[in-house]
Amino acid sequence: MSQSTQNRSRKDVADVLIVEDNMVLSYTMGLKLKQKGYSVTKTGNGKEGLALAIEQNPALLILDIMLPEMDGFGILRELRKRESTKDMKVLILTSKGQEKDVKTGFDLQADEYMTKPFSVEELLMRVVRLIG
Repeated sequence: MSQSTQNRSRKDVADVLIVEDNMVLSYTMGLKLKQKGYSVTKTGNGKEGLALAIEQNPALLILDIMLPEMDGFGILRELRKRESTKDMKVLILTSKGQEKDVKTGFDLQADEYMTKPFSVEELLMRVVRLIG
């Protein structure tokens, strides 16, 4: 198979990047998304999450706020500055549910903001709404 055919086939599957430091939660979300046909990459580190988001330019970034090395708001701020990632779909999934946190997320142009605890079914519905 040619490289362009491989790339085209790979892009038929929407890529989701999960940046979440709770490994059990990250694993569970990844498993459910894979069962629905998405390609999933995961990391629990903020700086690594930013690097992966820039490198992979996924269809969707599921982003926690409280992360080691760089918080989710910082990641989102950096992504929105870059031409290549400024339109990336971002779903914030965090325990930070105070009004000021939600406002910050939307001010930074998050596409969705969900608080923990959450329903996996609701998460999947929002993923489908964002990227199909």
